[in-house]
Amino acid sequence: MYAGAPVEQASASHTEVAGVDDKTTAPGAATSPTSCSCVRTAREFTSMPIPLQDADAFEQNTTPAVGVLALMEYKYATTTVAHVAVVLALTPVGIDIVEGNYEECEITYRTIPYDYKNLKGFWRQ
Repeated sequence: MYAGAPVEQASASHTEVAGVDDKTTAPGAATSPTSCSCVRTAREFTSMPIPLQDADAFEQNTTPAVGVLALMEYKYATTTVAHVAVVLALTPVGIDIVEGNYEECEITYRTIPYDYKNLKGFWRQ
């Protein structure tokens, strides 16, 4: 869980995602090699240079802000999976993100709470 407080607020023109656990697939999104990799998807959704490396190679080095990567980690019975997403907005209810491969080979948008148990921190170049 990331314990830091938001440092940047979403603009008034931002459209909030309906709920914390709501997620949507990008309209017209087709399965592609990019959407099957969270890192490759992140590279498509931000102008920040992102190295082409495994998600677990990113180390927390910043606070939440629009355009940075949200670093996540999912623990299962026999393995741990690292994941990254691009922060689109910081809202009163959570962090709006876009990500690839959260749902297999799909690009999804969702809002995660600031105390999301799988959120490990944030990274920027």
